[in-house]
Amino acid sequence: MIAIGHLPRRILGLMVDVVLVVMVVVVALLLVLPLTGRHLIVITGGSMEPTIPLGGLVLAERPADPAAIAVGDIVTIRLPQGTVYTHRVARIEDTSGVRLLVTKGDNNDSADAAPVPVDEVIGVARLWVPLGGYVVTFLQTTQGRIAFFALLVALFALRWFYDDLFEPDPLAPAQPR
Repeated sequence: MIAIGHLPRRILGLMVDVVLVVMVVVVALLLVLPLTGRHLIVITGGSMEPTIPLGGLVLAERPADPAAIAVGDIVTIRLPQGTVYTHRVARIEDTSGVRLLVTKGDNNDSADAAPVPVDEVIGVARLWVPLGGYVVTFLQTTQGRIAFFALLVALFALRWFYDDLFEPDPLAPAQPR
């Protein structure tokens, strides 16, 4: 049994609870979001800094109406050869009935070389978490999954035994003060 004060005991319990909730939410998001038409994109370059830094995690949502994409929106694009990038819409052009987006990274001096058809947009950035991409990338490795599972089990065990560890035994003799 560990004897610690009332406030530190409550703070430790709250910290364990918060970490558990965050871990469960992250896993839920990773599993559920793709099923809802949303994509989690890890930013692997610095072209959108400082808005979205290297290692950022972007939640991109496919717009119901691609015509609703506007100048200033941050979009994630998948080119036909498979390249995926996230840039801001700098200009919109309509050429022969095809809506084209001219994009530019916030940290780039000039717009991207070629406009892209709006149908290559896989999502509009609705939310981004700085450094969140590092967590997702780590969780996609075997070591990351093992570490995550081990931490989750350890936290659940700590929470399970929390009262036994930090609460005084009511049957134990009173300690002299």
